[in-house]
Amino acid sequence: GILCITGVVAVHLEGPFHSPCLGQVIQLNCSHPLNDGSLVVVWERNGTRFTVKDKYRYYENTYEIVDIYLTSVTFNDKVWIYKCYTQNIDTSVREYSNEVVIDTVEVPLPRVISQQPKSNQVHLEVEHKSDHECYRHHVFNFQVTLYQIVNKSLLGPQEMYICNSTEITIKDLKSNSTYRVGISAKSINNTEVFSDPLWIDITTLGSDVLATTLSVSTLLPLLIIAIVC
Repeated sequence: GILCITGVVAVHLEGPFHSPCLGQVIQLNCSHPLNDGSLVVVWERNGTRFTVKDKYRYYENTYEIVDIYLTSVTFNDKVWIYKCYTQNIDTSVREYSNEVVIDTVEVPLPRVISQQPKSNQVHLEVEHKSDHECYRHHVFNFQVTLYQIVNKSLLGPQEMYICNSTEITIKDLKSNSTYRVGISAKSINNTEVFSDPLWIDITTLGSDVLATTLSVSTLLPLLIIAIVC
């Protein structure tokens, strides 16, 4: 006999052809042979099976479509590889599709233009620019997270705050101390769109540098730290 290999994949997965924007809903279409009731469609993400809720899937005899919501918490700066396969209920025979790679357009990090330390506060000037068409229409504010560094260990987070200004002042800090600040750009158009944090270390001046008397607030526990925008 003659064995013919056509190279045709009976189960085929189709997704976006370009890197999609965060905050969007994309569709993955798994087409397969006519289902007479003996096939089930199974979905895999990075080699692990995952269950799709009914409200996010649509199916007929020869295809199944799922909606994938591209949130920053799941998709920013990560690559996901999707597959689908059919499994025969009676024989357990599987037939896999091709792979679809989802690599979203990353939200750029904010940038610190300047920092001005004092004995009990640090003033930061930050900016965020994105010329990519994905995020050009978004307005971003800043989420600030603060840790204190003590003996090379991080204490905190002590504060998380949303700033809608590019001027950020972190007050009521201890003098001559170092803190780690994380600044994320967060869209006000879509709360699911935000950047990874930009991490910087800030150090307050010694109390003798400015020849001022430490205020009571400087001596209070870290939890009262204020972030003013």
